[in-house]
Order: sequence, then structure tokens, then C-alpha cells
Amino acid sequence: MTKILVQNVAGSQCGTDAEGTLLKEQLLPLLKSGEDVELDFSGVELASSTFFNASIGQAFEQLGEKHVRHHVSFSNLKRRVQFVLDRTLGSYAKAV
Repeated sequence: MTKILVQNVAGSQCGTDAEGTLLKEQLLPLLKSGEDVELDFSGVELASSTFFNASIGQAFEQLGEKHVRHHVSFSNLKRRVQFVLDRTLGSYAKAV
């Protein structure tokens, strides 16, 4: 399993499409090779739906929701970040 420290990739305020794209660029090659990935949100204070759509949402679109959910785990999410993640990916999954 590969661990990605989200704060090192996108900072502690993950709010933009560009920040989400940075994470996606690290995440997709690992997922395409079948690697399991832990996204560690230690130090991340805020994250927006824009950030999650540009990262995890794009991975859903390119690789399929089932593949991404099987290979990606999340750790050390603050409650407010977990809330945004759940809402965003729940909405995205229904739209795909």
C-alpha cells in the first residue's frame, strides 16, 4: 500500500480544482497499476467539493467508482473534511 500525505501534495487548505488535480496526478498512476492507496489527511484543515471532484471524482470517471472505492482508503480526516468528502462523492456517484 502506498500512503499519500495530502498536505504535502495540496497543502492544508484543499479548496481548488488545481489542488485536486495535483492529487489526481499522483493518485491515478497508482490506481491504474492496481496499487492500494491510503490518502492521509493529517494536517488538512479544510477541503472543498471542488477539490474532491477534481481528484477522487475524476478517478471515479476514469477508472470507475468500484475500482477507486476498492483501492483507496482515507485516514486522519477532520469531521468537516469527512462531511464534505461524503457529500461530494455521494452526489458524484449518483450522477455518474
